[in-house]
Amino acid sequence: MDLNLQDRARGALLGLATGDALGTTLEFTRPGSFTPLTDITGGGPFDLAPGEWTDDTSMALCLAESLVQCGTFDAHDQMRRYLRWYREGYYSVKGHCFDIGGATA
Repeated sequence: MDLNLQDRARGALLGLATGDALGTTLEFTRPGSFTPLTDITGGGPFDLAPGEWTDDTSMALCLAESLVQCGTFDAHDQMRRYLRWYREGYYSVKGHCFDIGGATA
């Protein structure tokens, strides 16, 4: 199998979004205090539908788009996209920023 860089990047982003959608059900839950998940069920502290992702994926999509559009790392462009996500819900499954990590805020 010969995967080019674009295929690998897509796979990484799909894996990230899938893991985020699985994990959001138990976001902020203490390890060992729950039955392990075997399916993407949604819910969690943000009451997301199955398959919906959190701020982690939204921010990763902003970064990925910036890298593709600029062809290199551009901190100004990256921050502009993050601000758009924060202010307008860009790449948010809810159309608004419903969570932001403490380190990000």
